[in-house]
Amino acid sequence: MADERGSFRRRLFGGFDRVDVINYIEDIAIERNKHQETAAKLQEEVSELRDQAESLTKQLDDKNAQLAEKSDELSTAHNELNEVWNELRDSSDELEALKAQLEQTKKELASKTAQYDNDIAAAQKALNEAKAQAELQRLEAKRSASQIISTLRDKYEGSMSSMNTAFADAEAELEKLL
Repeated sequence: MADERGSFRRRLFGGFDRVDVINYIEDIAIERNKHQETAAKLQEEVSELRDQAESLTKQLDDKNAQLAEKSDELSTAHNELNEVWNELRDSSDELEALKAQLEQTKKELASKTAQYDNDIAAAQKALNEAKAQAELQRLEAKRSASQIISTLRDKYEGSMSSMNTAFADAEAELEKLL
């Protein structure tokens, strides 16, 4: 600003050249408008990022709902397995009469139980991994959104500070001229 003040031509009477001062004020107004446009663009970016964060949150909620559905299916399968075991115990009279079939049925049931246990363990592991992955994605999305918002806030505050300084300098220059 000191360099620009020095570029005003002096008149023999009346101080600085009026055209130089008007040009200087117009230049400051243009610069202020540019800063306002930048601030508006940054505000738009913040809004877009908020929309993205909301979209990611919705996706996370959808994934959590799917995860809950799979957990319910696993619980239902486990309950069905328990019901099969209960029915097997309740039919002990029939099993006495059919010992040969019982031995075969026991072997098949043990195999299926082992398979169910393996399937349940695998499903539980997958469920736990999916929960952990969903949590990591949620935390990453939250951290990313926080960083972006913080960066934009810093840029916005920096721009506003620069504009305020420029306005204060311009006002001081105008007061000197008056």
